Amino acid sequence: MSKSKILDELNGVTKFRPGFDNLIDYCKTNRYPLVLVSAGLDFVIKHFLEELEALRTLLRTGDQATMVSDFKEMVVSLKREMLERDNWQGQSE
Repeated sequence: MSKSKILDELNGVTKFRPGFDNLIDYCKTNRYPLVLVSAGLDFVIKHFLEELEALRTLLRTGDQATMVSDFKEMVVSLKREMLERDNWQGQSE
């Protein structure tokens, strides 16, 4: 079955859990990164997140169950944002 056929079948019957839109808003407001981890069909997840305008970057699992990204600079930026948000000053040894 083609990707477009799968998406056609899922449109109209697929929805996020109640409150998911509130979670997205909360994370945006408080500058928390929202990270979804799934071993599911990444193109399906991307399709529905794009409809919510919630997709910033897409991480996917690699062959060795590691996280890889098509947007490495965004991952680095995300880590920097998290450190700045938490006002991380480093640890003394």
